[in-house]
Amino acid sequence: MFRTDFDKHLVNIAQDAGAQIQYKFRVKKIEINKSSGVKVIGPEEYQSKCVILATGLGGAHLQRQIGLEVPPMISGIQAELEVPEEVIDEQFGNRVWEFFDRSLIDHGIAYVFPKSQTLSIGIAGKGVKMNHFKAFLQNPFIKEKIEGREMKVFGGRKVWAAPIPDRMIAMPYRERVMVIGDACGTADPILYEGIYQARLSGKIAAETFCQALDKEDFGESVLARYNELLLKHLYEEDLRYSYKFHQLLYHSGLLERIIEASYS
Repeated sequence: MFRTDFDKHLVNIAQDAGAQIQYKFRVKKIEINKSSGVKVIGPEEYQSKCVILATGLGGAHLQRQIGLEVPPMISGIQAELEVPEEVIDEQFGNRVWEFFDRSLIDHGIAYVFPKSQTLSIGIAGKGVKMNHFKAFLQNPFIKEKIEGREMKVFGGRKVWAAPIPDRMIAMPYRERVMVIGDACGTADPILYEGIYQARLSGKIAAETFCQALDKEDFGESVLARYNELLLKHLYEEDLRYSYKFHQLLYHSGLLERIIEASYS
């Protein structure tokens, strides 16, 4: 499934549950009043008891406006190539291919993600640029398998680039505000996948919101429960181990020594 289709699927679920979706609404500012609520300012203004920021890293300016930390970021570049399903099965099988190439990038990975009739090919890491992506496409293992294949067009583009969080922020909440998903920095720091983590953080934030609504209290001490549950169910049970492995892979030189020993 393409990400655009997945996003539409989630929107449909939300609308069926009663959510209202406002399109072409870019939030310019958030104003917090401890006693009266939160004002969301864009083409129109909305007043609320609480806001949950699910803006990805594109909303970093909003977090800074209200005094919240922004996650450290890396960059990701990806394209989708049209390939017949039987060719994908023969050449790649039903598994993700990950490439650790320090001559290409020293903090991150390149990857091939097979789908039913397309290949998602990309690179993610610190300082990634188009020349790194193009160099990966020239990798002998990749080049011979994609030669002559066309890139799919999404939103008028064949190649997409986006920032990706590299670590969770220490305090993803304040009075009347919770931050989830990429804006909170919940992506896995090895393969930089983030959908599962984003959905889990959203679920925890929604549960915390409902509890705060019952109490009619959206103060910082009440919303701190969100961070406690996030640390318990996401960090302690998952990401803490990924961060340790991240350190070994990208900062210790261990991977290079293993590869060198394997081929010596």
